[in-house]
Amino acid sequence: MKNLHFILAILTAGVLSACASDDVPSKPNRAEVQATCSRHYAYISDEFVRGSKIKGCMRERGAL
Repeated sequence: MKNLHFILAILTAGVLSACASDDVPSKPNRAEVQATCSRHYAYISDEFVRGSKIKGCMRERGAL
């Protein structure tokens, strides 16, 4: 029974430390993503089509 409490304590500590970790990726910088997507679709001359492509690109990258 004592071993079970010890194992449970170790597992609980592991879960809590994983939840408190700062290793999660940060949200991408919106301006940088927009600039990258704009460069990628610079060849499209129609501003409305280009704008929708850029917006879709930003959504895919998590900036919107």
